[in-house]
Amino acid sequence: MRNKGKHESIVDLLEEKLSKKPYYDDVKSYVEYKEKVKYKSYAGEVDVLAFRKDTNTYYFFEVKCNYGKGRYGKALSQYNRYCKAYPKRKVVGIFVSDGVLMQLKKGGGQVNLAELVRNKTETISLLQESLNIALNFPKE
Repeated sequence: MRNKGKHESIVDLLEEKLSKKPYYDDVKSYVEYKEKVKYKSYAGEVDVLAFRKDTNTYYFFEVKCNYGKGRYGKALSQYNRYCKAYPKRKVVGIFVSDGVLMQLKKGGGQVNLAELVRNKTETISLLQESLNIALNFPKE
């Protein structure tokens, strides 16, 4: 049995931490999807997908071990593809990387996380947990 890589370890830790939060009804890692929307097919994998029934919101987490514009762009592309596969879902995208935490925005660009967490205690807690994980990435 081979050892888990850095990415797998971080995804597993994020799933474990989010699963303990009482406001998530479902948290899964490595969620594969394949959907056809208006004659176009969209397929991919989400590192961690959390769902809140009370707000009917999905939280899409994309983990990249090393931060860079290219990695952020790849995460943004993955997020946009997921949103196109499920156009009726309310989806919040979050990019987690080595010491960096950003919200992914449909169509591109970055969003100040202060806007995302304003007056939302649970979301603040979630983002703090995600940032703690991002800041404490295991060093290879």
